[in-house]
Amino acid sequence: MFCKNVDFGKNYAYFAILFKDFAIVVLFRCNSLYIMSMDDLPEKIDLPYIRFESQTTDYILALEELRGKTLRGDTPPVWFFQLKNAFMVMESFLSSRIEGNHTTIAEYAVKVTMRESDNKSEEEDILEIENIEAGISFIEEAYKDNHDFPIDEAFVLKLHSLVVQDLTHEGDKTDGYRNVHVQIQNSKHEPPGPESVQGNMNFLFEFINRETSSKYDLVKIAVAHHRFVWIHPFVNGNGRTARLLTYAMLLKTFAFNSSRIINPTAIFCSDRQKYYEMLSVADSLENDSVCKWCDYMLDGLLQELKKVDNLTNAEYVRNKVLLPMIDLGLYNKQITEEAYNVLKVAIQKPEIQASDVAPLFNNKYETSRKIRSFIEAKYLMPVTEGSRKYCINLRSPLFGTLFQILGKEGFFKE
Repeated sequence: MFCKNVDFGKNYAYFAILFKDFAIVVLFRCNSLYIMSMDDLPEKIDLPYIRFESQTTDYILALEELRGKTLRGDTPPVWFFQLKNAFMVMESFLSSRIEGNHTTIAEYAVKVTMRESDNKSEEEDILEIENIEAGISFIEEAYKDNHDFPIDEAFVLKLHSLVVQDLTHEGDKTDGYRNVHVQIQNSKHEPPGPESVQGNMNFLFEFINRETSSKYDLVKIAVAHHRFVWIHPFVNGNGRTARLLTYAMLLKTFAFNSSRIINPTAIFCSDRQKYYEMLSVADSLENDSVCKWCDYMLDGLLQELKKVDNLTNAEYVRNKVLLPMIDLGLYNKQITEEAYNVLKVAIQKPEIQASDVAPLFNNKYETSRKIRSFIEAKYLMPVTEGSRKYCINLRSPLFGTLFQILGKEGFFKE
């Protein structure tokens, strides 16, 4: 008889053999046979027990306060949504860097601004980042269509297929979950065997979708992130998929689309070694160890939210991000003084018309011609298609410089 509630999945047949001092489980799947001890069976996942006086409780309370806070920022939408897009690029870049991708943010920014429509790169390092971008876009679209979109097996398999698509070294040819044993580089943890991956993932999805008090939502996200990596359900792409899963869960929890920018991978990328160390701490699955992992992740999330919430403040964006960006661009001779002066007007007044920059030129014909040239060069763009109002275009030749400034402001560490 079983002494544990186990769900191996519909493709398995199994039975237990009881001996005097121990028991084993025999599983059949297709033409394969697996034997495992009762100790290796997948187990239900629960939230850790959190003591009221613990540091974890302090983080939960602080994050709940931020979560319930209505942001009344005054950053113009033409800036805010471009910054949001830039942070999606940053999230993709940082996730790949954790995996050892050596592309610099400046190199990738150039690729982004030169990208033609939906054409994908043939360079593996660049394609790896583009794939993560595709995963984030998939999540954002799912959220746009349904704020309560399901996080289930089909969702995770789709995320994984996007991040490994067309990759050689960082790809995964396996259809679905792994069917082999794997090892995690620089980790003492040995992931569960392939025979118990399905069962472990079933318990993970049950845990993610279980109704619990909303105050534990962020603890649930932290536990789910670690347990996904602990299971290591795929041959390759586990870390990238885990961070996308975290992105999706945070998006649902905080409803970021309305007023906030999300950048969770910056928590892990600021100190890659620390990230791996804290994952290892929780690998025992003991309560106090899991709480230590949660403390690490919740503290990082708290600091990140405080930073990105600055971006809802127009004066902060203007004086700490956009003006320094064009100042550095002029200093590095990336833009001409003429372009600098036009962009400065577009930063002082987020939506401009030809009359706003007319004093910079000799006549209205030259003004119109210059505006067209700045649009072609991607420094300006119409506020809406066909509009005669224009705004600064952040996906310009200064896109890499924008990331340099965001790095100096502490939004990421390359």
